[in-house]
Amino acid sequence: MKIIEKAIIEKQEMYYRIAFKYLNNHEDTLDALQETAYKAIKNSNKLKNKDYASTWITRILINTCFDMLRKKKQYEWVELDERIGKTYDLDSKLEVSEMIMKIKTKYRDVIVMKYLEGYKIKEIAEIFNKPEATIKTWLSRGLKSLKGEVADE
Repeated sequence: MKIIEKAIIEKQEMYYRIAFKYLNNHEDTLDALQETAYKAIKNSNKLKNKDYASTWITRILINTCFDMLRKKKQYEWVELDERIGKTYDLDSKLEVSEMIMKIKTKYRDVIVMKYLEGYKIKEIAEIFNKPEATIKTWLSRGLKSLKGEVADE
């Protein structure tokens, strides 16, 4: 549990920035951080490798943010719509959101962080503790999956 607490304290600014990028609201961001800290400390016995505490907490934070967004339905997909080569009217944004929710979580997270939140590949790689090449692969595969979803629609 001390490892979790230490990681939360040491990287609190990074966690705040990540949550704020998803939620765009100071109060919601603080709620997400509080919920993440609670979940991380409560489930600290599930952390298998202490070297990955920060990555594990980041994953909890991102999932918490997505849960909050799903509840509020505040996804903004305009830039992503342009990236996948199709534009939608405002009524169709929910369809795009549903398409994105159909792709694998790791691909979805990378797409959201890159195109909707403005993170650079290097930053995403650091957050997920993966090589940049892996993040680029996930991004490519995620966009292909999205294009497949668009074609199916």
